[in-house]
Amino acid sequence: MSEDKQAGFTLIEIVVAIGIITIALLPAMTMRLKAAQANVAIEEREKFAILVQRLLETKVRGVPFDALASVSGVNDPDTNLRYDILFSQYATPSPSLKKVTITAYAPSSPAPIDRLVTLVAKEAVQ
Repeated sequence: MSEDKQAGFTLIEIVVAIGIITIALLPAMTMRLKAAQANVAIEEREKFAILVQRLLETKVRGVPFDALASVSGVNDPDTNLRYDILFSQYATPSPSLKKVTITAYAPSSPAPIDRLVTLVAKEAVQ
């Protein structure tokens, strides 16, 4: 009697090995996807910070207090964001204080990326 031995793996062993590898790699692939989404969100927030700084310098500080005007749906070519600037009277009786709300949106999203609210005061004349 001779035994006929063959070296190699059976089909069931290969399927089980593929299943174990898939289960082991699934958390790593999920973590990679979450990291990529977080990077996109961080990039949008960074663009928002750059945009807000520039808008505060050019549209708020660079304009006389009485000429401050709200704008809506403006596309910024540098950051590729859409933004709104809203000037409103602050909740005090003083006419020399305005509330500024800057809201930025991603080009293809109606939901805002972020919003900044700050106050602007009229310079005192000496």
